[in-house]
Parts: sequence; C-alpha cells; structure tokens
Amino acid sequence: MKSTPACSQATATTTPAVAPEPAPGEKPTRTVERWPLDMLQPHPRNAALFDDLSEQKLSDLAQDLKERGQITPLEILADGTIVCGHQRVRAARQLGWTDIEAIVLRELGDQEVLVIEERLIADNLHRRELDPLARARCLRRLKELTYEKMGRRRYRGSTDLRDELAQQFGLSGRQLSRLERLLDAPREVQRAVSAGRLTQKAAHDVTFLDKELQEQIDRKIAAGGEPRKVVAPYLAKSDGRHKKATAARAAFSRNLEKSLQDLEGRLDQCHYLLAEEEPLFRRAHELLSQLLALPPVNPMAWAERLSAASQDRAAELPTTTGGRENEPDTMSGTER
Repeated sequence: MKSTPACSQATATTTPAVAPEPAPGEKPTRTVERWPLDMLQPHPRNAALFDDLSEQKLSDLAQDLKERGQITPLEILADGTIVCGHQRVRAARQLGWTDIEAIVLRELGDQEVLVIEERLIADNLHRRELDPLARARCLRRLKELTYEKMGRRRYRGSTDLRDELAQQFGLSGRQLSRLERLLDAPREVQRAVSAGRLTQKAAHDVTFLDKELQEQIDRKIAAGGEPRKVVAPYLAKSDGRHKKATAARAAFSRNLEKSLQDLEGRLDQCHYLLAEEEPLFRRAHELLSQLLALPPVNPMAWAERLSAASQDRAAELPTTTGGRENEPDTMSGTER
C-alpha cells in the first residue's frame, strides 16, 4: 500500500479510525484520520461550481504531493463525502496512493447541508485561483444560501449582504455587483472571459445591450470571431443614452431621488416658475404617469427569477479554473 511521504514511517490503516462521539454540548475534537481513497466521493455541488484542474496542473500538484507529502488533510463528512480537497484526491489517485489523511466533520449532519456547501465554496475561494466566472458563480450561490438560511426573508438589506460578501471576495460592493453581472452575459461571451480573450468590463457592458444584439454577438463568437473584435463595434461611444431602457429608468430614479431630497420642504421659497421650465416639468409629469402605470414587482422575486435563468445558462458552460488546491507555501508560492 502506498502512503504519503509525510507519513511514510506510520502504518497506514485500510479503514478509517472513528473518533468517539462528543458528549452533549461538548465541542467535537477534530483528529486527523487515514481514509481509503475508494471510500471517498465528491460533493454533489462541486462539479456545478468548480471545474477540475487541467491535466498539466494536476500533474504539478501530484508531483508536489510526491516530493513534499500531504501538508493539509482533507475535510470530509462521516459518509466519505469530500468537502475540502477534491483535487488532492485526484492527484493522490494519479500517484497510486490507496489512502489519504482527512479530518471528519462529524459535527455537521444532514441538517447542515447549507453550512457544508458554504465551507466547500469558501475553501475553493481561498485555495484556488478561480477565473471570474467561477468566482461569480460562487458569489451568486453564497447569496442564495444566505437567503435560504433566512427562510427567503430579506437579509436586513441587499446592501448589507453585498458588503459582507464583498469582504470575503476582497472587492468593493460595486465590484461585486459587476462580477455577478457577468453571469447575465451570453454563453460565448462568458467563455471568452474565462479563456482570457475578453475583458470583464467588455463582458459587463455587453449585458446592457438589447437581447437581439447580445444574441448577434453570441453567434459571431461561436462562428469563430475574435471576441474583442466582435464586441467592439457594439460598444462604440454613442449619444450618451443608456443602451437598455431599464438602465435608463434606474438612472432616472437615482437622479430623481437626489433632486427630491434637495427640493422637498422648500417649495415655499420658490415664488415663480421659469417659462422654459414649464414644458420640461410637463414632460416629466407625463413620464412619471407612464412609469406609475407599470405593474409593481417584488425585487426579491424578480432577482430569484433572473438567478434561476442565469444558473440554467451557466450550468451548460464548462468552467476554467487555475491555481492549485493545496496549502500555499510561503517560500515557493506552490500549494500542497
């Protein structure tokens, strides 16, 4: 039986050791155990969120394990489901190992499925150099998990949640929103971003184009067009108008709110209306009347609907990830 170099002097077991159950109210003690590789299984959500390392990067990881041993144990559930360490398991199998070190998260039962998935995502965010689309999928899924834990109630405020997630991603709230917006881009545009053939900014701007124009871009790239050249004409400078009516409405709402805060409560100090202002205000009155005639929509319900549609589209995409899943080495920058 082959074992890791780090534990070559120890006798490897063929069955996992079982730590005693903690007493009620007692914090469980986590111990490193040895588990046969054939008793481990991937987490069911792993493939939907993360792609495997490329063959080259997997070989590099396997070589690192061979030379320096396993530094960081896996984290698994009591039934052998991997939470942290999917790529280390692949590398170990490539080396012909039959067992590997793991910490069993016995305190996490079936009722903790949301917490387990959060741990899965957090580990990959920390250890792997994920491409923008993979990070965006993590972001959206973390938001969904938060809403599920809150019983789909509004999480204090969307800005609060965004800012909390922004800290995890090391981004500003605005950058985080732009990142998630990438999931609304056409499939070929997403692939181009993952492959480094199109900038995130260009992909973000494409999402504000009319649906028909987005479909044109998607078809041209799919037919072999160079993404940057395909997208450029559609994003040429225009007359300053927003490309999408919804974006124009949002800007109008923001500017109107600022103006209302500035003017409300002070009309008693305005004693006349300028002649050129009257037609402008009448146009504004007519536009506001049309806007008020639109049916109101619950923002959360609408966001969930858009999220589901984007997930269906993203599920059809292969993800491209980089980096290595092992613990960073302060001297070489590699992970083990």
